[in-house]
Amino acid sequence: MMPYFIKGLIYTFISTVALAWLIALAGTVGSRHGAALGAGLGLLVVGARFSNSAIWENKSARLMAINIGHEVLLFALQGAILARWL
Repeated sequence: MMPYFIKGLIYTFISTVALAWLIALAGTVGSRHGAALGAGLGLLVVGARFSNSAIWENKSARLMAINIGHEVLLFALQGAILARWL
């Protein structure tokens, strides 16, 4: 299991750095705006890519909603923290 955890940590770190870069680039200030930007990116960018993959992998709509919802919440939380911190 450890290789999966390490890879997951690395990919989460990469996406967090990218979100921080976009928050700084957009000049987003405050937790609320950071959460909104993060949730928007999570839904419209990550969600769209996950949906595309899920269609080809024949995943159920319920599983797709769970996976996308997880990413939207993760990005919203990260966006709120990063916009407040940066």
